[in-house]
Amino acid sequence: MMEEIVISRPKVQDYEQLASFFRLVLTDTFIQNDIQEQKEDLEAEIRNKLLYLTQDLRSQGKRRYFLTAWRGEQIIGTIEAGTANDLIRSSISPEYQQLPEVGTILVHPEAQRQGIATRLLTGIVSFLHEQGCSQFCLDSGYPIAQRIWKRRFGEPAYTLKDQWGPGADHLIWIIDITGK
Repeated sequence: MMEEIVISRPKVQDYEQLASFFRLVLTDTFIQNDIQEQKEDLEAEIRNKLLYLTQDLRSQGKRRYFLTAWRGEQIIGTIEAGTANDLIRSSISPEYQQLPEVGTILVHPEAQRQGIATRLLTGIVSFLHEQGCSQFCLDSGYPIAQRIWKRRFGEPAYTLKDQWGPGADHLIWIIDITGK
C-alpha cells in the first residue's frame, strides 16, 4: 500500500532536505526540457528557490508562502506563492502587476503524474482565496510545463516570443479563482 501524501508548511529543519529536493527536481527538469547545458541558469533557478524558501521561513509565510507534499519522510513536491517576479511584472498590463504569482510546482520525478501537483495547486489557490485574492499569475519558460498549463488553463494571456532563444517563448497566464 502506498503511503499517504501529506501537504504541509515547511519548517526550518526541512531546509537542507528542500535544498536537495530543489537540486534534484530542477536538474531533472532541465534534462527533460533538453536545456541541461544551461548550467548557469540551473544554478540561478536553484538559488532563487532557496531565496524564496528563506523568505518564507523568516517571515513565517508572509513574504513567500510554500507548501510541501510529503510521502512518509520524503518530500515529493513543493509549490510557492508570493509577489510576481520581475519578468512577469515588466511584461503584463499595469492592472495585473499587483497580482500574486504562483511559482514553480516541483514534483519528484518518481512521483509525477500521481495528482500531487494538482493537490499542491489546490492548496495554494485555497490559501490565496483566504487572503482575499481573486486572481493570480503563473508563468513558465519550460516547454513541458507550458503544455500542462495550456491544457489546464487554456492559452496564456501573454507570450514573450523567443525570450529564451529562437522558438523558446515564455508564457504568462492570469488565472481567475473566483469561479466566474
